Amino acid sequence: MSIIEPEGKAVTRTFRLDKAWDRVIEQEAEKKGITVSSLLENIIKSYSLHYRWVEALKAITFSPGVFKEFLEAIDDETLKHIGELAGKTVPMQDFLIKGDEITPEVARYFITQILGRYDNWCKVVDHKDTKAYYYIQHEHGHKWNVFLGTFISSFYATNLHINIESEIVAGNLLMKIVN
Repeated sequence: MSIIEPEGKAVTRTFRLDKAWDRVIEQEAEKKGITVSSLLENIIKSYSLHYRWVEALKAITFSPGVFKEFLEAIDDETLKHIGELAGKTVPMQDFLIKGDEITPEVARYFITQILGRYDNWCKVVDHKDTKAYYYIQHEHGHKWNVFLGTFISSFYATNLHINIESEIVAGNLLMKIVN
């Protein structure tokens, strides 16, 4: 299973690394205002929860400029069609490779953590405790809203039989879980 809950027990590891890598880690920790130990724990956590699957999933990374060119070249109806198809199949492949069962909790993790945190598709403000909706922020414009809204709606409808309504609010996406 890919969702790993911390156990609250620490273990100590000792390892060697090249001085050049150590300098990079020290500089990054200083920039972030955290200890080297905390930075390394965050890196290992990110690897354990997500990045170890990137190779198995054969993920592709684009720079924002390349991504923008793709989006601009595709009309809205085609983006909706692609979002519909991808929402039905792509998350399912992800879950099968990781051995996850699709539940509402795993779906929420997929949207907020995988798409939002690790894959940098968007920033997700999750209001599961007070209201059943996601507020999705990004810098990719209208066409990304078109694709993303359809992708997430299709994912929920196909895999969980839950309807989601989406609307664009202040250039971002508001997605309400209807049932």
